Amino acid sequence: MNLKTKIYGLLVIFCLFKVSAFSQEIQAVWELSKNQLPETSGPVKATEQKLNNLKVSSYISTGAQRTLPDDLNWPGEKTVNKERFLEYSITSESSSALKIQEIKLALSFNSSSAGMANIAWSVDGINFTILDSDQKLISGSAPKEYEFDNLKIVVPKAKTFYLRVYPWTINALNARYLVSKEVIIKGSTSKD
Repeated sequence: MNLKTKIYGLLVIFCLFKVSAFSQEIQAVWELSKNQLPETSGPVKATEQKLNNLKVSSYISTGAQRTLPDDLNWPGEKTVNKERFLEYSITSESSSALKIQEIKLALSFNSSSAGMANIAWSVDGINFTILDSDQKLISGSAPKEYEFDNLKIVVPKAKTFYLRVYPWTINALNARYLVSKEVIIKGSTSKD
């Protein structure tokens, strides 16, 4: 091997080391098959699923979670109710920012075709950006997967990424359930 080849090889190794030292893959998964707890990989902390004006009814044989309003009644609404949501959040455990690149979740509405949902994200927990709005949910206990990939959401250092699902129904219903399964947030750490 000549000197030029050795130097080039060392530069490549150095660059690979530098990139891997500054960027690590992260993932948080809420299976929602038996509880609201997440599993993570990489330098990221995820919190338990948060429900606002909703409660868990049960976990069903399809490996999914059933939720409904606290009073068991879905009021018929013409648009999203921003006070009713399911929330998933992650924060970097390192001094790095995060880049969210992919989000997957599965949703349906058990025993009714009146279920709707908005899916949104935020890095401050106040101002949310819509990923999908006025989504008509399929009826049944086997949820449909919604996937958002090629995302380039930057979560600054010391900030938290929030994912929210805002469910509502276009007709008044009693004892019907939003079905949720396997929420996944993927990305990487970033020096940005």
